Amino acid sequence: MKHPLPVALAGVSVVMCLAAALAGQLGVAQYSHLVHFRARRRLPAAAAAPPAERPLPRSMVGVAAQAVKVWDGQTRVDASLSVSYISMAKPVPAAFMRWAEIKADGARPIIEILPHGHSLQSITRGRMDGWFRALKAEINEPVVISFGPEANGTWYTWAGHPAQFRTAWRHVWHVLGRRDITWLWQMSSRRPLTGYWPGQHYVTWAGVDGYLERPSDTFSNRFGEALAAVRTITRAPIVVSETAVGPRTGHQAAGIRNLFAGARRRHVIGVVWFDQRQSGSLAHQDWQLSPGTAAMAAFRSAAAAFLRAG
Repeated sequence: MKHPLPVALAGVSVVMCLAAALAGQLGVAQYSHLVHFRARRRLPAAAAAPPAERPLPRSMVGVAAQAVKVWDGQTRVDASLSVSYISMAKPVPAAFMRWAEIKADGARPIIEILPHGHSLQSITRGRMDGWFRALKAEINEPVVISFGPEANGTWYTWAGHPAQFRTAWRHVWHVLGRRDITWLWQMSSRRPLTGYWPGQHYVTWAGVDGYLERPSDTFSNRFGEALAAVRTITRAPIVVSETAVGPRTGHQAAGIRNLFAGARRRHVIGVVWFDQRQSGSLAHQDWQLSPGTAAMAAFRSAAAAFLRAG
């Protein structure tokens, strides 16, 4: 399953003005998803320092949302993981990780690195090592790193080259290292996984992305085959690393309950919800949960049950 927004949107600029000491340093970051922030002259006092690190629970619910704290309040589920996206088409913005930590608001940041504009071969040859070293210099808190998500698909420039992906992943791992990093290998549930595994030494969690889009979609037919394939190559903990249930299924609330029940049944340790509003196709539905809806009520109860089971 491809990321719901088309790659063309990776060129959208995202600017967040930090405190006066950081003003002018953040620069312009490019992301694969459309996320806007209002400029502000200074951060509130609560954001003057990185949020206190909390240990990850055995079962986690994460989110790709514009405002994690708002999402927490609406769903009544405190996010354990919070997704941010960074494109290699631009230099690493100064204070990028500072921004990611503040955006996560107490959750563990997941940083998905999108190698736009660079071939896997050039990355393996070290031509982007300076970019990765700049990112490494930003990492001073525990984070989750995903490089080249959904490389087993057909919709990204870095996709469809398993041998090249494996060697590029290992190279990136060597440059960034393991300090404060949980490595998330993130594949699509729609495509074969064969050949993309870089090796147990280089991966902490195995992630699978997939969406319930159609009336016939269930956890089993969307994730079952992919999870079985993952288990043939690794015993690493599995995360449903990007997912949502769309209204065009015709039974969104039931689909949400099915999603979490399936994740619990298959011993998945985390589910990351893509809480963004889109339109135009099955792959670009309104994935955002709205207060007062049956879908929101289903999410609250199903996520709570998932977390209790962990």
